[in-house]
Amino acid sequence: MRKRRPLIVDTDPGLDDALALAVCAGSPELDWRAALAVGGNVPLARTFANLRALLALLGRPEVPAGRGLEPRRGLHAPEVHGGDGLGGYAARLPRTSSRAAAWSVLLRTALRAAPDASVEVLTLGPLTNLAAFLSRDGALLRQKVRRLTLMGGALFDAGNVAPQIEFNIACDPRAARAVLRSGVPQRWVPLDVTHRVTFGLAEARKLDRLRTPRARALAHFVRALVAFQDAIGPAPRSGFGAPFPQAGASGGHTFIHDALAACAILRPDFFTWRRLALETVEKGRAAGLWVADRRPTRRAAGLDWPVVEVALEVQSSAARSWILERILKSCT
Repeated sequence: MRKRRPLIVDTDPGLDDALALAVCAGSPELDWRAALAVGGNVPLARTFANLRALLALLGRPEVPAGRGLEPRRGLHAPEVHGGDGLGGYAARLPRTSSRAAAWSVLLRTALRAAPDASVEVLTLGPLTNLAAFLSRDGALLRQKVRRLTLMGGALFDAGNVAPQIEFNIACDPRAARAVLRSGVPQRWVPLDVTHRVTFGLAEARKLDRLRTPRARALAHFVRALVAFQDAIGPAPRSGFGAPFPQAGASGGHTFIHDALAACAILRPDFFTWRRLALETVEKGRAAGLWVADRRPTRRAAGLDWPVVEVALEVQSSAARSWILERILKSCT
């Protein structure tokens, strides 16, 4: 049997975060060492409570959870995730049983315990925690982390905060810029691909058939996201066509941004990756905007942008099926 990969997750649960955590729980290839909460979709106190409750729900109370930091800009999205972050379901989750620890101590301990260049770090929210740790112990991250897989950013697609500005980056552009420049190997999963993979009511019904509390909760999260998307209609696209099966309506489908980022750790073959020089606008009205140098050759003079891997295409059907399979596995 192949050796399991040490995993650390940094998240702001969040409905699609919950689905991503289920993907991790349903992936035996991953050795889940730690989970950190960051403020984002809802304030930090709520994301931390949700993280601990979700670990209990998913049968992973042994995974220690750390309460991290609130991003600088304090953006939240209760209109998407509900005031409790989980579509009104938080009060119905099992009583918290996961262990809590100081976030920086937890992260440092998890990294030191792993072999060099072995740890997978999955970030699903703003990058405030990671940037703060980089300023304190960046050498340890560069020594121990095999790769950062990050949900965030937008290149060609419409943003979900402002034109071409994605929420996680907008919450803390300075942190995003610091992570980009960290020197740690990284793969970004932006809106350009997350807008191409959807779940819908059919997936919720498959979860319902399992008739377990865990599956019922995950089905509720899918339906809550569908309800939000039904209310606003499909996101506009930049030259790629409508993201949903029916133009002009959600067609009962929703995006599962963070679950796709979790998929990218174990199935990078579903994606087309391109190495790009990236910069993040840090201040002003365009704060959070990604700028990419897409020229065939980079000009040496005056350009010190970091080069990272960015997913630009995805095999939508294969990724959707794989994600559902892992979520269903997490329910058994």
